[in-house]
Amino acid sequence: MSESNRNAGLFSRVGLRGKTLLAFGALQVIIVVMVAISFTTNRGVAEDVDSFADAVALAEVVEELDRSIVELRGRARTYFLSGNEIDREQGLKIAEEAVKGAAAAAQAASPATLQEMTAIQRVVLSVNEQFNEFVIARGQLENILDDLKTNGAQMVHELEDLQVTAAQEGASSTVILAGTAIELALELELAVNLMLSRHQAEEAEHAAELFAELQSALTGMGAAIRRPEVKAELDQVIAEANEYFVFFQEAAAISARLEELLDRETG
Repeated sequence: MSESNRNAGLFSRVGLRGKTLLAFGALQVIIVVMVAISFTTNRGVAEDVDSFADAVALAEVVEELDRSIVELRGRARTYFLSGNEIDREQGLKIAEEAVKGAAAAAQAASPATLQEMTAIQRVVLSVNEQFNEFVIARGQLENILDDLKTNGAQMVHELEDLQVTAAQEGASSTVILAGTAIELALELELAVNLMLSRHQAEEAEHAAELFAELQSALTGMGAAIRRPEVKAELDQVIAEANEYFVFFQEAAAISARLEELLDRETG
């Protein structure tokens, strides 16, 4: 009897119940194998889906925060040039919302994206810190601008009074020197205003040159004045001029710092 016939005979001797049980057992084995294959495959697919979802979530967070930072930099530039309080308030609001958004994203991040989210949060916090420093410095500059305006107007006014006094006494050389000093003071004010509106180092250098010329003119007036009361008026003008230049130097330093922060923001 051939091998195939023996196998067929063996199977033919199994009863109906035995055949059913054997078939059911084979089906169970097949199901187990299929489930194992399916579980392995689905787990890989699930992991791929999770990774893709994490990547999408990270990209969305980055896009949103990048948009906020770009808007914040625009507000900083406008506030830098104009000192408009609306730009300051809007900038602070944008910065605050960006910090909250980055913190929430880092807290909700999956283990796969936690490191990236944390790094993004650090960047946002750094930008927020720089903008707050920027706001403080711009406020300081605004205060000094008020001092410069008041002091500059007072300096010119006192020079004009001094020129009138000199004219009344017939001191022609003092009148001429006072006129020169008034022109230089006005030019100095213009140069300072240009520097503070354009925030350019060249304008600051020009203002320093004009101040040196103004000091020279005031020194010449001092040599020509004889009366003590007129000399006292001149001393007051010199004090105003020196104070004006101190305010100017402070404003120039703050302006340079603002430029540095803005370059860091836009770099």
